[in-house]
Amino acid sequence: MRRYLPSIVLAAVTVATAPFLGLLRDALLKAFPGGAIRGLALGLGAVAVVLFLVAVARIREHRVLRYGGLLGVAGLLWLQTVGWSTNLPEVDVVERIHILQYGTLAALLYLANPRRPADLRALAIPLLGTALVGALDESVQAFFQLRTGDVRDVALNAFAGVCGLLFALVMFPPGGLRLGAQPPSMRRLALLAAATLLVAGLFLDFAHLGYEVHDPEIGRWRSWFTLEELESLSEDRSRRWAADPPRELVAWHREDYYLTEAAWFANHRNAAYAVGDWRAAAQSNRILEAHYGPFLDLDSFRGAGRHRFGPGQRAELEAKAPPPDPAADVSPVLAHRIWIRPAKGPFRVALLAAVALLAAAPRLTSALRRG
Repeated sequence: MRRYLPSIVLAAVTVATAPFLGLLRDALLKAFPGGAIRGLALGLGAVAVVLFLVAVARIREHRVLRYGGLLGVAGLLWLQTVGWSTNLPEVDVVERIHILQYGTLAALLYLANPRRPADLRALAIPLLGTALVGALDESVQAFFQLRTGDVRDVALNAFAGVCGLLFALVMFPPGGLRLGAQPPSMRRLALLAAATLLVAGLFLDFAHLGYEVHDPEIGRWRSWFTLEELESLSEDRSRRWAADPPRELVAWHREDYYLTEAAWFANHRNAAYAVGDWRAAAQSNRILEAHYGPFLDLDSFRGAGRHRFGPGQRAELEAKAPPPDPAADVSPVLAHRIWIRPAKGPFRVALLAAVALLAAAPRLTSALRRG
């Protein structure tokens, strides 16, 4: 276990600091408004160049395979830069940090394996380990305010693990590779794979699976809650916020997804209103007034007044927006974030069954062979 200590420490630091990295990024942007992002990008680029130069200097044998692996790493990094970027510099530079962070984690997990030649475990542990820590990281981000857990970032973290493992193979190639593994190793791998599937599945359930809500007078939209749950939450927040309204977002506080949803609809309404998209603005405002009323009476955290439209704005929407068509009106708000679940209970039962089957697979396979 001692040989895994560096990777365990890195994983623990990664997960423990997840709620607060947004504060660090914002502090850097505030302190260096013109150069923080550029400085971070240049620093990461310099680290990448140094690592590649060190790798080239270490290549003395098996040159074709190792140079090919190094080109593969470069190609993967280029693919991430070109195909995975958001075109938001403050977001993209954080993703580059994740590449370095999770690539390092995968390399440390690979180096912790003392076996030469390597077996399947030497490749599977780094990949499963980075995927597990990545899912935990995003789960923590989804739980706390000021961060957003996203399945896209879980995939990015696993992708970084592939890059890190390939780079470690170039730097420290095994003397050989057996595709098989001893039974104890296979049982440990199965347990690690089951844990990874469980965490990833629970994250998906918590952060992304929701419902298509249908209000017969407004139309349809996506929500983490059913229509009945929205009504209950609206009553609850009305009572609570009347006595103690939220005034700011706090990094270590649990995220209120009712508040998050309402903010998304308000931002969409305001943006549509600003460009004269009256249909979209009117639908979002109807949704807000019907199901997120307590939010509309909150003061904006940015000091822009309350979120509820005044009589003049409402009159303008009623005059310029076409009549609602509840059968056809579908709001795009959160369509990129919320996936419609088939049903809550069956998904969780299927997840637990798959986890149990995966964990027991080596023993079941051994029993079948003996039989």
